[in-house]
Amino acid sequence: MPELTYVTLPTLRCRDNFVIENTSWHDLCAKLLVHKPLSQKHHGDALAPVKLKPKDDWIRKKKPFTEWNKTGLSSYRILDNVESISLVILDIDELDRYERFQSHKDMFRPFEFAMYSSFSYTPENMKMRVVLPLEESIPIAEWQELWAGITAIGGGDLACKDFFRAYLNPSYNSRSNVTPISYHNNSGRFLKIEDLKPMAELAKELYPEEYNKSKSRIRKSYDFSRIKGNNSLSSYRGEPFILSKNQDVALKQLLRDPKIRELIVDCAKGLIPRFEVALRLASHGVQKYRPEKFTYEIYETLSNSLISQLPAGKTQDTHLQLQEYYLSALSLVGIENIQPTPTKENNSALAL
Repeated sequence: MPELTYVTLPTLRCRDNFVIENTSWHDLCAKLLVHKPLSQKHHGDALAPVKLKPKDDWIRKKKPFTEWNKTGLSSYRILDNVESISLVILDIDELDRYERFQSHKDMFRPFEFAMYSSFSYTPENMKMRVVLPLEESIPIAEWQELWAGITAIGGGDLACKDFFRAYLNPSYNSRSNVTPISYHNNSGRFLKIEDLKPMAELAKELYPEEYNKSKSRIRKSYDFSRIKGNNSLSSYRGEPFILSKNQDVALKQLLRDPKIRELIVDCAKGLIPRFEVALRLASHGVQKYRPEKFTYEIYETLSNSLISQLPAGKTQDTHLQLQEYYLSALSLVGIENIQPTPTKENNSALAL
């Protein structure tokens, strides 16, 4: 039985901390079948069904300074830090959505799952949550379309488009007379990616409008509009990168260069390592624009302001490494044994 990796939060409203858990489905399922009495639903602990990238590769979502996020982990709860999905969670929020799940229950019956009533459950609204373990975690890029399919078939809430979303663990309103319910479908078989693909195809056929709407609601990866920093990036949604107004006009022109955009997008998608992007950027810039226009200062600013913020690696290259890349690029156009022109900003960094 594979070990599951996921994230837990001490309370649903605790945005400043989370814990990475590694446990068996047997242990997690036992927890999902027991409801805690709560006076308010946000007091309960929560679960996010994600496996994160190695911590050294995390990107921090920079925010205006406040005491609560000064040292906490809230800034790292972004899609760019998610490696894969380890659990499927359907948040069934209405009676007709529950009936949708029941109408397709034969598709779910072969698989292990836990179903439990949510905090706001009543027999009239049938607000439930269904948790299915995966045989192997599914990479985030592959999960997006599969999520749209199983959400449509299983009656899940279309609003749950953020894959780092936290779901409240089983609880009931201690001030109500409603009895919570839970159920374990003990089939012994975990859901596989091959099982999800037919659900996606069926969703396209039976619920085309909802399926397409679900796909359009999915939050895109590599959304750099959330990385504030020096506001040097707007976003990556298949559109050009746009520099902020306080940057040099030359940098804006460089970002309209299809070759440079292609390099940055390839790096964002993890197709090539970031250091290679920096090297190719130097070679292309010097050969196309000549050193008179593509100065070392422009190259260094472009590298540190843009490439250093991409998911393939958040730490900047050192000034010495960037200088070596630039000097290598100069040699390609027949310029040897010269130093990049020092400026006020980079004079101290250019000493070999």
